[in-house]
Amino acid sequence: MDFDTILDNLPIIIAIVTLVILQLVLRKRRGGGGEVGTVRNLLMEIKLNKALADNFQPGEKPRKFNVTIWKLKNKQLDFLDNSLRVVLTDAYMIIDDFNRQIDVARKYKSLSYAVSLDPERLKKLLTQGEKGLEDWLTRKGESKQAPLEPPGMLDGLTGWKR
Repeated sequence: MDFDTILDNLPIIIAIVTLVILQLVLRKRRGGGGEVGTVRNLLMEIKLNKALADNFQPGEKPRKFNVTIWKLKNKQLDFLDNSLRVVLTDAYMIIDDFNRQIDVARKYKSLSYAVSLDPERLKKLLTQGEKGLEDWLTRKGESKQAPLEPPGMLDGLTGWKR
């Protein structure tokens, strides 16, 4: 490759590198990560699980609780109070146990395996966890709701959001 070919392609290369860097900077600025983002995501998951616990009926087909955020982030919650971590751990231990019972029941195609869930205890733990996370957000001076995301660079051109 000679020098003239490189000079001919240089504006294209610079434009691509600039767009990639700009996209990375804008993505980091939007946030969603860090301690506040983790707490907001966990709070959203707790609210969803609380709604599932409220609608739990022993005779009906049970639904599995969500544990995705907890499994991804539970080792990164050292910034929370110890008592709040204990409450969240207890709640998610109950949820994990119940989800395992549902998996066994589905494996053997029988609901008799899904025997034990104390929805009142779970609701109490989830409510304590929700209140603790909301208090943590308040102490940090953050809103309990996630901020609206600004549109991405290509959202206006493509007509769809991420």
